[in-house]
Amino acid sequence: MDDRRSDSDLILASALRAYVGGGYFNPAATIVDECRKIELPADLLAASARMNLGDVAESTFYIAELYAALTPRVANGELLFAVYARNSYMLAPYLFDEERCSDFEVQVHDELLAVIGYYSVPYGMAKEGMLRDFTGEDEF
Repeated sequence: MDDRRSDSDLILASALRAYVGGGYFNPAATIVDECRKIELPADLLAASARMNLGDVAESTFYIAELYAALTPRVANGELLFAVYARNSYMLAPYLFDEERCSDFEVQVHDELLAVIGYYSVPYGMAKEGMLRDFTGEDEF
């Protein structure tokens, strides 16, 4: 039996979850400059274009597969972050579960965000970065 959740199930679960805010590293450029980028197979990344975001037609499992591919590549004592570009700035959310990942990967699919990369960030550095306010330092 396949225990992965479909993209549409993850999107629905994310929409029903209470939003508490936060969980962003600032400035995102620090992650790009100082942390280990997680390399993934090109065919997995290309699959995002084929995501079925609705509940009709054949289910897709891109987000679950992406998250499952990322999590074992995060070093012990580190946390998983993604860095995305939106218009003139970068943002770096902490991807603590599949639903959180879906919040951003749907925007990538809709071409509202572009993936810069996925990163393994040391816990202490991540904690400090999430306590800092967004300053606009991440503008291109």
